[in-house]
Amino acid sequence: MIKKTYMKNTSFICLFFSIFLINDTLIYAQGKKIIRKFNIRVQIEIVKEGNISYKSEERLYDANGNEIQFIKFNKDGGIKKKVISKYDKNNNLIEQQEYEGNQLVRKKIYTYNKYDEKISEITYDANNQIVRKEIFTYNDKGLKSEKKVYDKNDNLIQVHTYNYYTKSTNEK
Repeated sequence: MIKKTYMKNTSFICLFFSIFLINDTLIYAQGKKIIRKFNIRVQIEIVKEGNISYKSEERLYDANGNEIQFIKFNKDGGIKKKVISKYDKNNNLIEQQEYEGNQLVRKKIYTYNKYDEKISEITYDANNQIVRKEIFTYNDKGLKSEKKVYDKNDNLIQVHTYNYYTKSTNEK
């Protein structure tokens, strides 16, 4: 029993290392900094269950380390979910298209102010109708201070306020 479990884990570990070992450096699912440093363009996650292995996820990156495509696969290899992302020249996410299988289910459009702070996130359904809108405001220090959420009829449904405190004082 121990030998069998060890062998199953060893094959998984070997598979893991073969995908994420770059220049003798172990790479886990990382942020943009590591993606850029190692010039990673594709990350594939393989799942092994017993004697069966399958591709679970695939992520594509641009030269700036931005995830431009994410695909979640079914065990049979079919596409379960796909997200295609677009960025502006400042590497701000400006659009995401979300698919279930090959069917577009929603699209999100993001806008930013001159300081690259996200000021809106608008979600559209497959028929290009607005289903949700979020508007963000920032304080004079550039910290997010408020998020207002609107429904498809432009009715305000939530207001989130953000307060920040330093460790040494309870002043805002």
